Amino acid sequence: ASPAATTMENALVAELSRLIGWAEGAGDGIFTPGGTYSNWLALLCARYRRDPSVKKRGIPAGPRWAVFASDQAHYSLDVAANLLGLGTDHAVRVASDDQGRMRPDALADALREAQASGLDPLLVLATSGTTVTGSFDPLRACRALADEHQAWLHVDGAFGGCALLSPKRAALLDGVADADSVTWDFHKVLSAPIP
Repeated sequence: ASPAATTMENALVAELSRLIGWAEGAGDGIFTPGGTYSNWLALLCARYRRDPSVKKRGIPAGPRWAVFASDQAHYSLDVAANLLGLGTDHAVRVASDDQGRMRPDALADALREAQASGLDPLLVLATSGTTVTGSFDPLRACRALADEHQAWLHVDGAFGGCALLSPKRAALLDGVADADSVTWDFHKVLSAPIP
């Protein structure tokens, strides 16, 4: 329906994937109306990768999943957990340090506690540029813990993802290339208007 816009979107997604550090052709994506929708979409992708049959049979017959993010992460994780039927009780908030970054030791404890109570870790949401303090979670530690529990790693870079455009600030997203999905929100940082 919009071939020119689709061509532009594909070109920009390819370039953003390159900036993230994904191999050529390995990245894919779409433009969304904002970070909340993008984070919801990441959770949907994580759920589908873990259990492709959920699309047909629904959640009631499936496992009890939990998702994890710092206590400084955007509220959109709770919205997504609600919309996808996981329940906001299963959106676990993890303690952050005095600079607003998710603590890897607290994430490890939260993941273990969830499994001990019968929950299956589905997704770890690491924030790159928290809404209030602009903090960046330690992506490599989050990736290692997500791998340990076979969880999807999503990086919410709605506010701070554009640091990848700066040679001086790109290191704040060290490890982003290992994420399963990434949110960027250009209207926040690049002064791009929302249509």
